[in-house]
Amino acid sequence: TNPVANLCAQLVQEPPSDSEACDDEIEVVLDWSLDSRRLGCAINAFSKMVHISAIDEDDDCLLHAWNVANPTAQVRPGHCIFEINGKRENLVECVNEYSDGGRRGEIRLKLISLEPKPSMALR
Repeated sequence: TNPVANLCAQLVQEPPSDSEACDDEIEVVLDWSLDSRRLGCAINAFSKMVHISAIDEDDDCLLHAWNVANPTAQVRPGHCIFEINGKRENLVECVNEYSDGGRRGEIRLKLISLEPKPSMALR
């Protein structure tokens, strides 16, 4: 079985609630107003999250531009989008609306990391 899918399956049961922000949560605000721009990532869709499996490093990719401008809050493969513009349902449809050119303007993404935290060394 796919370990990423297993981890996503565990997390998608209950993404973080509005009242419980976690240490690994980041909020990304992108301006998707230009027709030539694209989100620039490969995704895997799950019931309540969208898993990012790769990020393009092209200049026309919004996430790449975000990462360059925000080195301490970069979006990486292994992050999962659990909220788009305040909504936590139909996330894939929402991403597709922007990708297909149906929507333009600001998009707010909330993400959480699926990468395991490095464990502390035992003495």
